[in-house]
Amino acid sequence: MADLPSEIVADILSRLPVKPLLCFRSVSKPWCALIDSPDFIKTHLSRSIQTQTDLSLILSDTIEPRLHSLCLDSLDRAIELNPPLRKNRTQVWGSSNGLLCLANAAHDVVLWNPWTKKYHKLPVSPVENPSYVYNYKTLVYGFGYDSVFDDYKVVKIMQFHVVKPEGACMDSEVYVFSLKSNSWRTVSNLPFSLALGQDHGLLARGALHWDAIVGEGDEPSIVVAFDIAREGYFLLPQPEYEDPNFGFLSLGVLEGCLCVLCSYSEVGVDIWAMKEYGIKESWAKLISIKNSISVRFFDELRPIAYSKCGGKLLIQHDAHKFILYDLESKVIEKVEIRGLPEEFEVMLCSGSLVPLGSGGGASDGKKQ
Repeated sequence: MADLPSEIVADILSRLPVKPLLCFRSVSKPWCALIDSPDFIKTHLSRSIQTQTDLSLILSDTIEPRLHSLCLDSLDRAIELNPPLRKNRTQVWGSSNGLLCLANAAHDVVLWNPWTKKYHKLPVSPVENPSYVYNYKTLVYGFGYDSVFDDYKVVKIMQFHVVKPEGACMDSEVYVFSLKSNSWRTVSNLPFSLALGQDHGLLARGALHWDAIVGEGDEPSIVVAFDIAREGYFLLPQPEYEDPNFGFLSLGVLEGCLCVLCSYSEVGVDIWAMKEYGIKESWAKLISIKNSISVRFFDELRPIAYSKCGGKLLIQHDAHKFILYDLESKVIEKVEIRGLPEEFEVMLCSGSLVPLGSGGGASDGKKQ
């Protein structure tokens, strides 16, 4: 390739996965400078996202303090990782452009690129608890890329049951961390009550999403979003459900589209996808999985990704295994994967060269 024009070399290299690119940095100083350049990193990331290549599943063990990586193309063997946070269980609060937001029970939070092994530890976030009496309810995070200001942000939402002279109510405190400024700041409080069970915001179309309710009790669920660039909240319309009396609702993301999963106790699970973001009429029902021996109505399902051929949908089933759903035959196929944790949460992560400021260079990132 020595005789090829530099533009052709850059184009060829930008189509390769991250792992060989990191090795090719040692070929020569010009290649190292090229691969490390901001323009090349952006081109490589854009091409990877567009082609949906070099994708991995990050598995967060919910029992043991371990983190695993699983190649989406092969679904062969889960490999244990060596993340920068080693105290207690490590949770993955979000994934964006190949970066992961990790947190542990000690309230340490880092941004980590599992391919380059670089990480950035966040400063301790401020906590301004209300002066009035309260009961702590929930703490959730979210992580995503701000394309307007070219920044990565972490959102921290704390909600409380509070007692004021006028009566009991729900209150919240919301903080946003900016990687550019390396600092936290407060933003307007969330005017809704987050539903229990979803600990991190789901990233789609530049916003983080949660299942919530307007008040407390048996009110219908709403989908609330936090715009990462504008740092404001808005509600998203839901599908015109064929039967609105479903047992429970949960959210997912599939190929960048927000999804809603509706579970019916007597029937099964419907999965809807919003094809055009924010447009109610764009909701389309992707599949309906009927109750069976393989899948029961109370099982937890989460769509992960389509197969290479596009004919099957990979679904996390009940926090401890994967299944493949054939979109044409509607047949469910078990997926046997070596090294899976007993129970786990899943985060889809693309391979990228996106840099972070410091740390992690001495770690190879994989458990030996």
